[in-house]
Amino acid sequence: MHPSRRQVLHVGLVGLAAFGTASLFSCAGPRRMATAPRFPDTAGSCPLSPSHYALLRAASLAPSGHNSQPWRVVLESPSIWRLEFDSTRALPAVDPSHRESLLSLGAFLENLTQAAPAYGFTTRVEPIFSSSSLAVARIHLQEGDGATDGQTLARIQQRRTLKNGLLRKEIRSDDLRVLTQLSQAHMEYVPYSSPQGKRLEECVIEGMSEQCARNKAMEELAQWIRFSSDEAKTKRDGLSTEGMEITGFAGWVVRHFYHKSDVTTESFIQQTLDKTAQQARSGGGFLLLCADDETPESLVNCGRQFQRLFLQVRERNLGLHPMSAALEESQARQRVASLFESRNGSADGPPVQFILRVGYAEDYPPPVSFRRPPEQFVWG
Repeated sequence: MHPSRRQVLHVGLVGLAAFGTASLFSCAGPRRMATAPRFPDTAGSCPLSPSHYALLRAASLAPSGHNSQPWRVVLESPSIWRLEFDSTRALPAVDPSHRESLLSLGAFLENLTQAAPAYGFTTRVEPIFSSSSLAVARIHLQEGDGATDGQTLARIQQRRTLKNGLLRKEIRSDDLRVLTQLSQAHMEYVPYSSPQGKRLEECVIEGMSEQCARNKAMEELAQWIRFSSDEAKTKRDGLSTEGMEITGFAGWVVRHFYHKSDVTTESFIQQTLDKTAQQARSGGGFLLLCADDETPESLVNCGRQFQRLFLQVRERNLGLHPMSAALEESQARQRVASLFESRNGSADGPPVQFILRVGYAEDYPPPVSFRRPPEQFVWG
């Protein structure tokens, strides 16, 4: 007798817990490296030069919520680009104010400016925020001096979010000093051993619990999960099994037997909560990044500082994992704010925009999450 689909799903759920992040080569899912876009061969099919195309490809390796990639680049001229928020890639259930999208646009902008010298360009960024426009910046490109920066480009290409395998070990003072200097933002390290660290751990778990209880949030998540390999390779966005670090036998089961409707089931939600609790209790603590205020310009600048920090952690064997639900759910966000109001004795401190789980990595595999090719987000 063939097993029912529900029985197979049960086996898959057991596999998620039993196999964890174990990797079986024969069960490997689709990864970014195997499908990296190349400059279109068809003449006239892309309004970009090969160097411009490669630069935008590097910029697009920035992180974003649900890997939604909410950026659009409008070519005002070959050397003047306008960076905009693509509202068709909004996340209204978990990001109704577009706070996280603006942070992601900042990360994209930071990648672009840092990668430009590797392709022979210098950049000048002109902020252009307004209430009636989706645009956040105008980028002016100029020919550089020919100097390359392969190390920076490698950092951009190898950046990866690490969800699993972070060691329960506090971050060394020398590493913290370097990260603080790099971020140039309001940043604070909260070790697990501190009272605030324990409370933050609880806030992260409570935030995910609140989010999982909202049908709209889970339905939105389902629309961005790419369970099948074909969908992941075709759309090149969203959350693939490899990107979620569901690998080995468990990944094979999920890719072949799971569907979007399973995301809202009680068993899937319980697995999500269990995994969040496990993750929240591993690593060296949390890094908090704050913006000056909640204006679009401050959020984009905070996103740039976040990406500047993110590009440096791998070579120190540090992994970062944004724990976003605690800032996406209103009650959890209030608890996070009140925690630091009580610590600072004031409600006037800079607002927290990132809760980053940080820790030394047991293993640091290459990045796997997909990115859309530039021709899909460039308007000429």
